[in-house]
Amino acid sequence: MEKLKKPIYQFEKYLLKVENILFYIAIVGVLAVLISMIYGIITREFLGSSALWTNDFSGYAIIYIIFLGAPKILKLRGHVMVDLFTSIMKKKSLKLNSLIVCTISAITCLLLFYYSFLVTYNYFDNNIVMLNNIPWPKFALTLPIVIGTLFLFIRFCLEIVKTITIGTNIFHEEEQT
Repeated sequence: MEKLKKPIYQFEKYLLKVENILFYIAIVGVLAVLISMIYGIITREFLGSSALWTNDFSGYAIIYIIFLGAPKILKLRGHVMVDLFTSIMKKKSLKLNSLIVCTISAITCLLLFYYSFLVTYNYFDNNIVMLNNIPWPKFALTLPIVIGTLFLFIRFCLEIVKTITIGTNIFHEEEQT
């Protein structure tokens, strides 16, 4: 098992670089939402005309923010976690629980990735455009779901491998050797 530790951490290092890029894109999305909302307020209150596109843009950007930021949040253990039971579990039970949670989560992300990929490809292939205030290609709205769930799936698979080989679990940051 000790031989696997180095390649696992090497893979995680590269995965973290990609997750960081996605996270930075999500941060830019947050700033873009903030700027568009301020612009919408200024045009409505001071210029007397409403910039309707700001509402659509904010909704689209939130999808990017959520799905592109989720893999990094999972890595940082920044997601919501109910530790009512995990805080009293023993090491073996915690490891088993971690495996079950990661496996179910990985399967869910894989299914979401697969179906969102099919939908996104369909939108792209048929050149479907949303005709709201922003004429936005519809595949661009579902693309972050594809990317985010793919990297969440990879992260959960890595957590499964780390739980089996190294003995870590998703519930606590410190590693148990």
